Amino acid sequence: MTDGGNADSGPRRGRRRQRGQAMVEFTLVALPFLIVTLGFIEFGAFNQSKAVVVNNAHDAARFAASNPGPASWTNASSPAAGTIEHIAMRNGGGLSIVNDDTHIVIAYYVPGAGATATKCGHYSKSSNAFVSDATDPSTGLPYVIGACAMAGNLVSVTLTYRYAPVTPLPAMGTLDIVVTSTTVQEV
Repeated sequence: MTDGGNADSGPRRGRRRQRGQAMVEFTLVALPFLIVTLGFIEFGAFNQSKAVVVNNAHDAARFAASNPGPASWTNASSPAAGTIEHIAMRNGGGLSIVNDDTHIVIAYYVPGAGATATKCGHYSKSSNAFVSDATDPSTGLPYVIGACAMAGNLVSVTLTYRYAPVTPLPAMGTLDIVVTSTTVQEV
């Protein structure tokens, strides 16, 4: 009734092979499933971040259009309510948008003929002042904020956010993903 004393033969040997086969199959299925699931999570987190940046840029430009001038600017790292930067940085959804000249850009434009516009100036956080970028043709002098941020002109708010991946996908650690949104409103 025995097969020569070999313990690896018979029904027990078949069960061990099946367990090993099931472990290999699980590994082959679970790894791609995990990668796809993490990809969906990352995609959702990125799109949420992008939506927040776009929405904040829109809100900040709308606020800048209705509140032009130096009273609505600040270079504080935690801007007070009633400033363009506060509007740009609020509702962050966990985002950390830095208040500097790289991440929040407020620029003013004078509409020209056709679809052209002249950038007359911008707010500089490093100097905490309006900086003229062009010469006012009516005076021959650099633009001043009163001539730049006046009714009929345009204000542009650009927000830049460096996206940090939320999942530990190996390839994601080396990517530098920057989300930028620009909104232009009439003052």
